[in-house]
Amino acid sequence: MRSGGILLETSDLSFHFVCVRLGDVPALCWSPSKKSLTYITGELVQIDHRDPGGRLGHYANNGDPHLGNLSAFDYKCQYGDLIILASDGIVDNFNPKIACGKSPKDCNIDADEWTPELLEEDTRRSLETFLQSICDSEGHISPIDLVTALSQHVMAFTKDMREWLENNPQTRPQSYEHPGKLDHATCICFKVGRWLEWKYQRILWLGWQDPNCILAKLPKDVLRQIISACFY
Repeated sequence: MRSGGILLETSDLSFHFVCVRLGDVPALCWSPSKKSLTYITGELVQIDHRDPGGRLGHYANNGDPHLGNLSAFDYKCQYGDLIILASDGIVDNFNPKIACGKSPKDCNIDADEWTPELLEEDTRRSLETFLQSICDSEGHISPIDLVTALSQHVMAFTKDMREWLENNPQTRPQSYEHPGKLDHATCICFKVGRWLEWKYQRILWLGWQDPNCILAKLPKDVLRQIISACFY
């Protein structure tokens, strides 16, 4: 991973995710209230995919790292938003050009060639549509369920490509008959908020599910109102 950051709460009780990006790993934010996905760092659409724009470790002849696109970002987020850091092996499998070899017209876009802006927006839209499909009706999903769903999607999407390469180890496919981008697939996700509050919400929720607990006698919508009154 070449993105990392810290979540800060300001004096006006708002939250900011301050992050640094080196290379081509984006940071994203899923908003349950808006059911929308935002690139915090901005997607890096590369011309040469052998150069991620920057990398840690020994790179130059003198042993220095490649800090070409080292950038810092400050993103204001909302309570309950999900912050996502995902590597190429995740994000690029939603990129129509890299993963499937599609042209803009294949994606119903009126353009002859991809521009960085068009490709960034189509990739974001594809990721957003996928997240909308795995969330509940209110746009909510737990961080672990989101990471699991993304990982399983990538495994399923690249299955034909991986099996083809296993059976043809000396050759590379010359077309996109077997779609997918094979790369390191790493994903981290966390929910914006105070950790102890999420912990106590979970205790209340588990109590409601226990038939021997007094909370179990409460209707589900009443329990939600109690949680909201206590922590929001």
